[in-house]
Amino acid sequence: MGTQTNWVDKVCLSKEWYTPQYILDCVRAYWGCDIPLDPATIPSNPTRASSYYTNEHDGLHQLWKNPVFLNPPYGAGLKDWCARLASDAKTGLSIIALLPCGARFSTRYWQTHILTPRLDAVCFINHRVKFVNEHGGIGGGQNPYDSAIYGYNVDTEKFYATHKNLGKILITNMYEGS
Repeated sequence: MGTQTNWVDKVCLSKEWYTPQYILDCVRAYWGCDIPLDPATIPSNPTRASSYYTNEHDGLHQLWKNPVFLNPPYGAGLKDWCARLASDAKTGLSIIALLPCGARFSTRYWQTHILTPRLDAVCFINHRVKFVNEHGGIGGGQNPYDSAIYGYNVDTEKFYATHKNLGKILITNMYEGS
């Protein structure tokens, strides 16, 4: 945890940012049950996902067959997680992802992997997310960027109903551009 990760124009001490319960509650409400799969968690499984992969399992390269909640590590590997998200969303897999916003909308990987026709809805969280530590307690740090929850292959009415208390919801009709 003590190494610095250059995050474009911000420097942070960790690339692990654990999701607070109030966000997980919205994701669980969307599926009406436990989170089916978390491919980027830790052994204590703080998301309480029914299936999960840890760093030791290398969830980036495992089979994602269930609907997915993804809060990936935010270091240089974020691009790889975004590529994987796009690849699996393209197959029709339902994915809800908590991602930093920052100034990424103009980057090639964001245009290619995040802003795709499979993106149905985005919840722009109305405050900076205060992440939790690996035990779910206070002290995980505050994201130096704004965050959004991206819904791929989701029912937009259900996404709106379960996420509207977090912030503004944008229902997309994304088309491929140049």
